[in-house]
Formats: sequence, C-alpha cells, structure tokens
Amino acid sequence: MHTESDWKVPRKHEYNASASPCQAFHSLLLNVPDFLPRHPQRLPVHPKFLPTTDWDWTIDPMGIRMCCREITSRYDLPIVISENGLGAFDKLEDGQIHDPYRIEYLRKHIEQIQLAITDGAEMMGYCPWSAIDLISTHEGMVKRYGFIYVDRDEFDLKTLDRYRKDSFYWYKKVIASNGEDLSD
Repeated sequence: MHTESDWKVPRKHEYNASASPCQAFHSLLLNVPDFLPRHPQRLPVHPKFLPTTDWDWTIDPMGIRMCCREITSRYDLPIVISENGLGAFDKLEDGQIHDPYRIEYLRKHIEQIQLAITDGAEMMGYCPWSAIDLISTHEGMVKRYGFIYVDRDEFDLKTLDRYRKDSFYWYKKVIASNGEDLSD
C-alpha cells in the first residue's frame, strides 16, 4: 500500500534528473493516487487499433513522446529512458538472426523521442532493453529482447554461443551517428 509520502511530487531543487523504465510511463500516468491532481484529458489512451507484441503489449511510439511531454510539463526535469524494447520470438537460422520488427520498433520510438526533444523535453539518455537476451521473469528464454542472441532455450543450455542480431548492427550505426542515421 502506497502512502502519500511515497508519491511525493519531485521539485527541481530536490532532484537533478528523472529516470524511469518506459513501461512505467503509462502506469505512472494512469495510476494517479487520489491525493495528486488529475488531468483526465491528458491520460494516454490505448485504442484497439494499435498493434501489439506477441505478448499483447501495445506498440505505441507516439505514447513515448506524449509521456516525455507530460513528464516535462509536470516536473520540468531531464529524462532518462532506461528501458525500452521489444520482446519477440527470435529464431537462429544459419548463424543469423533477422529481426526487422525490433529495428522498426526502436526506430519509431527514437523518432518520437527526437520529436519530444523538439517539443522541449530534455533527454539525458535512451537505453534500449537489452544488450543481450536474458531470462524473462514470466516467459523464460522464449521472449527475447537483446541485440545479441544467446543459443539456449527454456530447458536446454545448448551451446550458449552468442550471435549478433541485425538490430545489433543497426543500433551500432545509430550510436555512431548520435541518432542521426536511423536508416536500415
């Protein structure tokens, strides 16, 4: 149970930055405690026409822009997006993993973050989730997020070899261009 002090609104003189996983943005805006001011017209809406992942998570790149704008409007603090990624069924085929769906997901989110910056949001950082495939607390190894594939599954460690996915090379280029080059 959260108390009012748990939800203390940060003030500029108390914090130097605000950091939160992307997944928490929608929760932060939708689960507003009774003692905080509500702005129903600003709450994000998840229409049924938005695409979803294999795990029914809404894919809403514009939502990340809206959230950045809302956080800037409420708190006027720099933002670090510490987790943003797409869990998917990646398949190793002939030593390669082609994941254009992940590249497209990240590209659209980064484009919207760039627009949020143009809108006035101060971004200190953007961290995709994750560098390497890891075990999901709910889906095990079948749900993969990383730029690097790990050759193992739920019950078989297999070789544990690592393979760079197409998204690895794409994101390397994005980093080298400081986000300027989002092309394939």
